[in-house]
Amino acid sequence: MKNYPLKIQKNFDEDPRIIDEIERILQIRRGFIFQLAKHEPIVFIISGGLDSSLILDKILKELQCTIFPVYVERGAKAEAFEKESVIFFTNYYQEKYPGLLKDLMLCKTDIPPKDVKQFIPAERLMTIGHPMRNAILQSIGVQYGVGLSYANQINIHTIFTATSPDDTFPHSSLLALRCLTLAACIDNGDWEWQVTSPLVETYLWGKISKKDMVLYATENKLPLEKTRTCTSGSSIACGICPECLCRLNAFKMAGIKDPINYVQR
Repeated sequence: MKNYPLKIQKNFDEDPRIIDEIERILQIRRGFIFQLAKHEPIVFIISGGLDSSLILDKILKELQCTIFPVYVERGAKAEAFEKESVIFFTNYYQEKYPGLLKDLMLCKTDIPPKDVKQFIPAERLMTIGHPMRNAILQSIGVQYGVGLSYANQINIHTIFTATSPDDTFPHSSLLALRCLTLAACIDNGDWEWQVTSPLVETYLWGKISKKDMVLYATENKLPLEKTRTCTSGSSIACGICPECLCRLNAFKMAGIKDPINYVQR
């Protein structure tokens, strides 16, 4: 049996044996790993980036679910530009798919807290990311889903994020999502909860890469130039951060020119 390292530097090192065990627990306890009904209400964590902005079109068009989008103002350098993109795509899809996409919820909380953030070295941010960042974002999605269910007399149990198979941080993995699903079920005392990404969900469309999304957006004439990927505080994408490099590689693999400008290319 293959031995896996104790310290994981990227999502490609996730242990499929653990995924199998978690999925076995879900199957035993509730009879399914992932399931989704047409028109089911979903909380969608949107960032304004390539993945979340574009996969939202596919969700609305093919699943026809009622989507409650939420953007977390978390103190990021690029927050103003992310919000601009998020607001644009919310309005864009509300017009394109009337009634399916609800109004955007803006939720403000620093991730991580500023008092903690000052101690985290840049090297870690470039290789592993902020500690528990995605887990906190997805937990906010669960909290929003619970609140919406009570406020609107609906039944929300599905949280979508936009984790991509191209993302390399440890928290950007199917394993991490299955763990959050298990935690949400236990914490709420309700085994119907599921936290996942339509870009990696095995029981939905399987793996959808950034290249796939670029091709999908081009085919469906989606405004790629309105997405915000760069994490720098500049209005023009830096072209050298891990997120920019991953985006540029996706466009290169797709054979399509990225419509946005970069400081360095």
